[in-house]
Amino acid sequence: MIASRPPRDGFSGMLSLHVNGDWQRSLRTAENSELFIRATSLGGVESLVEHRRAFEGPGSTSSRT
Repeated sequence: MIASRPPRDGFSGMLSLHVNGDWQRSLRTAENSELFIRATSLGGVESLVEHRRAFEGPGSTSSRT
């Protein structure tokens, strides 16, 4: 959905990144983040990093390796 007008408090952003290697390497990247907290977003305003396979398991649709 594209916003037709800016929200009262402005827009927010999302960053997605792909870590080359196996899923354990991407999990270590998430765990070692110093800027983001590793957690699932519940709609708050915190800066979070989420590792889908860690929450969904090996059948995760975001799992490629």
